[in-house]
This record gives sequence, C-alpha cells and structure tokens, in this order.
Amino acid sequence: MRVRSRLLTFLSATLMLTGLTFALTPTVAQADACRVGVICGEVKNETNRTLYARYKDHDSDPWTVRSLAPGQKLGGCSSPTNCLDIDQVEIPAGCVARVSVGGNERYFPMGWDRWSSGAYVRVLELRCRDGRVYAWENIWNDETNGGLSCSWPEDDYNWGDNCGNFRNRASAVQNNGSTTYNNAINLYYHTDHTGAWACLGPASVWRDMRWNYFSWGAGRDGYTYSINDQVASSKWVRTCGTP
Repeated sequence: MRVRSRLLTFLSATLMLTGLTFALTPTVAQADACRVGVICGEVKNETNRTLYARYKDHDSDPWTVRSLAPGQKLGGCSSPTNCLDIDQVEIPAGCVARVSVGGNERYFPMGWDRWSSGAYVRVLELRCRDGRVYAWENIWNDETNGGLSCSWPEDDYNWGDNCGNFRNRASAVQNNGSTTYNNAINLYYHTDHTGAWACLGPASVWRDMRWNYFSWGAGRDGYTYSINDQVASSKWVRTCGTP
C-alpha cells in the first residue's frame, strides 16, 4: 500500500532520486511516493483471461480495482504528473500463476497477491486445477510475498527430498488438485504420512499457516500444533478425515 504523488515536478523527482533504494524496500509502515525517478509498480497480463489489479492513492483510501485484459499493462508513469503504482493482482480461484517479477520467475497463489515495491510483474500463465499441491516458504499478506515455492503432483513421503529440502519450511499452501478427482490434501507432522495432520480442501489456499493447525489425529505427535514450518509429508485423500 503506497502513497502516490501526481503533482510532483521534474525537479522534485530528481531531488528524490537519492531515496531510490529506500523506496524499493517494503515495510509495514512505509508509504512510497510513486513518481518519475522512482519506479512505480507495473503489471502486465500475458494470459488469455481477464485479470484484475488494484491500487490506493493514499494508505487511508479504499482500493481502486481495474480490469486487466489479455496483453494489457497497467502502472508506471506516462508523464511527471500522471503516475500509477499498481500494488496487487488477483489470481483467479482454483489457479496458481506463473509470473515474472523483475525477470525472476515465481508462482503466485489464488487471491490478491502483492509484490516488492516498484517491481514490474508479468503474469505469464495460469495453472488452474493442475493436479498439484503448492507450498511457499513465507506467508502471503500485505508485508510478505511468499518467497520460494515447491509443488507435488503425487503423494509425497518426505518433503525434505524436494526443492532443496522443503520439510518444515512451508508457511503457505494451496490445493490445486484436478477437477477430475477433486481430492483434499493431508499435510502431516512427520514423514511417511505419520503423526497428526491438517487437511486442505480442493481449490483452497492457506496463505498464512500460523493460523492453521494439525487438527486431525488426536493423540498423535503434533496434534493441535500450528502447521507453520511443520509439514513433513503429504497425501491426497477423497475427503478430510481420512488418515
């Protein structure tokens, strides 16, 4: 969420160039000035579906939502007094997006996703109900944007064997299982599908796993613990409640 200045002159923009590094570092309390000389957030839709982006002129303002047609780009400055700083893009329900953030490819979960201040984001592809479970090493909220990710198409006995060891690293997870099976996904406290487990329904996402718990398997290791940084293995099941 960033404050934008639409009335700055070229001179003031030049004088503020020394603040470029500071402006590109997101914090909870910081309000960034979007203007010529300081990069404004931009997003381009390279998928074949209409997406939505949003921004605020001031932190206290409500969100302004704009549609983003295939091939369209929003954000940046067309003149010193006409700048638009896009904050977030919405990924459709049941989809994960392959994106480029400043030239680095990443995956965004469904819902409203933000990125580092001033970044140029290209939404390259939507992967909807592609039969995988996706996990991110950081939570997704207005201050944090997911970080590294990993995904699995099959049951997995040890997340430590994947993506440079993803065991006990996940802080966000999305069930992107196929519509053919419409399965839930069990997330276990231990490897080999043992210990207590949490269960995430089809086409659902937990963006901040600090508030989700191993709520199945009473009496087993990990029962009632937060699942944040605690998932060791996963298994597809027909319905939640199946161990």
